Amino acid sequence: MNGAGRRKHRKGRKAAQAAGRRELIAGSVSSAERCLRGRDYGTAYAHLLLVLSLAPELREDFKETFQYALFKWAEELYALSRSQDLFNCYEQALELFPKDDVICNSMGEQLFRLGFRDEAAGYFYKAVKLNPNSADAKENFFRVANWLVERWHFVMLNDVRRNRMYQKAIENAVQAGCQTVLDIGTGTGILRQVQSRTRIS
Repeated sequence: MNGAGRRKHRKGRKAAQAAGRRELIAGSVSSAERCLRGRDYGTAYAHLLLVLSLAPELREDFKETFQYALFKWAEELYALSRSQDLFNCYEQALELFPKDDVICNSMGEQLFRLGFRDEAAGYFYKAVKLNPNSADAKENFFRVANWLVERWHFVMLNDVRRNRMYQKAIENAVQAGCQTVLDIGTGTGILRQVQSRTRIS
């Protein structure tokens, strides 16, 4: 086979591959739609994952459908206690849509309800950074942040005797003419209370 023949052969092979790819994508889209109608969310998710991996140019067109299949399948996996499979699906989804705040927020919700609060906070924070207008992500981030505050901290802040001792020491320093008070380790809120009563700055 001469050079022209080889080029023609390669061109024909590429055309056949492209046609096969289009046929596979179209078939997978059709199968995904059929599975969604039949509420077979796991298979629908797998078909859509294949479509979007083969055809990145279709990601925006199928993003909402993909999210729907992912979230429905994740609920089934959670009910079956298949946590690792659930997280694998979200990791695959975030490889396709690394800047999708909705998927990040949903991943955080799954982590939170399975007890991984530190990891959940990271995904909620990422979702808020990606979309500062996301009310769901902001609410979730503040909720998990409250969980992450150590319980002993609240006990310490409500120790009236301890707080009064700090307050009295600071007031004495201010009344003795000190212009600056250095607070080390008194706990959140202590200086604010003292400042309002002694007018220190």
